[in-house]
Amino acid sequence: MNNAGFLMTMLVAFAMQDAVAQTSPDKKQPFLGHRSAKLINVGNLQFKDLNRNGKLDAYEDWRLSNDARAKNLLSQMSIEQKVGFMLISTTRLKNDRSFEAQRSTDSISSDFNEEDQVQSMNMFTRKPLPFPMMMSAGTTKGVTQFHLRHFILRANASTAITAAWANKLQALCEADGLGIPAIIASNPRNHITKDASIGLSVGTTSFSTWPGELGLSATRDLKLIHEFADIARQEWAAVGLRKGYMYMADLATEPRWQRVEGTFGENAEWVGKMMHEIVTGFQGTKLSSSSVALTTKHFPGGGAGVGGQDPHFSWGKYEHFPGKMFQNNLIPFKAAIKAGTSAIMPYYSIPQGTQYEEIAYAYNKPVITGLLRDSLGFKGIINSDTGPIEMMPWGADTQALQTLRHCWKR
Repeated sequence: MNNAGFLMTMLVAFAMQDAVAQTSPDKKQPFLGHRSAKLINVGNLQFKDLNRNGKLDAYEDWRLSNDARAKNLLSQMSIEQKVGFMLISTTRLKNDRSFEAQRSTDSISSDFNEEDQVQSMNMFTRKPLPFPMMMSAGTTKGVTQFHLRHFILRANASTAITAAWANKLQALCEADGLGIPAIIASNPRNHITKDASIGLSVGTTSFSTWPGELGLSATRDLKLIHEFADIARQEWAAVGLRKGYMYMADLATEPRWQRVEGTFGENAEWVGKMMHEIVTGFQGTKLSSSSVALTTKHFPGGGAGVGGQDPHFSWGKYEHFPGKMFQNNLIPFKAAIKAGTSAIMPYYSIPQGTQYEEIAYAYNKPVITGLLRDSLGFKGIINSDTGPIEMMPWGADTQALQTLRHCWKR
């Protein structure tokens, strides 16, 4: 396991905790939100005994830097706990019907869904799949047996139910193992859209309602954009949603692409300005206990699919950049990185006509390491989507087949 990459995710987790965000050089007692953990008294200060050993461990000491705390926690974690922490899984509330054709919120409760769920319907076409995929464990099992601490919530429930469920989840995590808190992620929840679907937008919710991404961009008002992000941040944080799978820095360069609605338009310089306001509005100038961390998508830009096709499907797996516009697509991502976005998600496409290997960006070391890390200087989390792992191995499947053929000949 890459400890540097693991530490990045752990540092974000510490920054997002309700109890404490940053180093406290003046050693003033912060408010310690706690449900299952007991408090330890050291002099006139209090700390949470997250691992229930009756003493103060370095990772429990809010006076230390996030880096020092993360390294100490890492040293105490088992391989199984590390693996669980590096994953993010869809989770459900009881009676949540997010993956079904007809979604109803009438019977959703704040109780955990304790049954293992297997996606049996295509989330885009709403038709049955020829075989099941994307299993998600019941909530308690996911936390206590698989050591999961990152969850995607897709349910469209009331704010009261969402908050109550999130509090129960944090209490469960606090009582298990090393007491590592959960980070709950969501797709956008604040926009008017007629195309709400899994992975794109939750649709009309209990939160404040704003124009879609293109509508926000059309206001040409950066101050308003920042105000939107700050208001949405407060709403999300109030119910326990602390990570957003959003927003798209992709350019709307291919009008036939079905995700144009989720972009901020085709002008790279303007989209870069939008991304700056969005990131700083949700996260602040740096991550803290009041932030909602963002995952900027889809590096290095997904709006140039050949024929406007969708790379969720094999016939749409290629992407090209007519007019040598590859660098133009990077401008919004550079702005998001400069603003401090906590994570970046690579796209699923295979680049054509570029200097990079023809393998999906999610597997493409020259793109991920050479371009994103080394050239652009991104030091945050690289957040792979689930698709490239189990559904869209574009390019990697061809390489695997070639390797098998080579081995067979030998």
